[in-house]
Amino acid sequence: MHQIIEQVCDQYLNPKNAWMYEREVHRAMDEFLGAARNGPLPEVALPFFADWFVFDFPMEGGETPLKRFYSMNPTGLSEADLVWCKRIIDENHYDFFQVIKNKKRHITVSGVREGGEFVIADRALDCPVGDVFVSRIIPGKDAWSIASMDPIGLPHPSNRDMARIRNEFPILDPRIVYQEIVAVGDANMSMPLEVQKMDGDLVVATGGDTHADDDCPVCLVLQDAKRKNRVPTEKELDKAFKEANKRDSHKK
Repeated sequence: MHQIIEQVCDQYLNPKNAWMYEREVHRAMDEFLGAARNGPLPEVALPFFADWFVFDFPMEGGETPLKRFYSMNPTGLSEADLVWCKRIIDENHYDFFQVIKNKKRHITVSGVREGGEFVIADRALDCPVGDVFVSRIIPGKDAWSIASMDPIGLPHPSNRDMARIRNEFPILDPRIVYQEIVAVGDANMSMPLEVQKMDGDLVVATGGDTHADDDCPVCLVLQDAKRKNRVPTEKELDKAFKEANKRDSHKK
């Protein structure tokens, strides 16, 4: 995560500042989960909540936490950092991105809904051409960076999947992605990460036992984590997805 975004999260979400922002944060959690709010945020929701809170949540007065941070500068950012912060505010994009080039040290993606091409130098470097992921990207010095802590990937999307991506979400933000993709089918939102399908292709989601008998590497990792009552690590999921992609490529 970008250093400035980390500072924004620390300013508004750190418990030591609860005396200043607790009411706003609780209101944000209520809006994020809606009718499903009956306790603390589920662990799997935290990355999506943090993204939505920083960039999209309207605080009292209408500013997002990121804009309020910029206008008040509570941590004493330098002039250069304030300019950078303003760029992040003005130029960030939240979209489904499809990989159109994959070269050493960077990938090029196109915005599925908003258009545009972006060169990204980040942890998404292993995404094969044609794959889609939903995330927020922000400008960097030489390339764009992924700002979302937990991007969701959709390998090898079909034409039907692409049509759904373009048309099913009148508004697209991390709250919608969590509610409509991650938490779908998980009534109490207390289960570890699971895998669901969109027209035959894998997408990370939560809840359900759709693939209890599936022998795919991702499902096996999730089943093992579920038995141990824990959430799989990002390293475990990355390894499993790579293995699954290798199997898919051998079948073609």
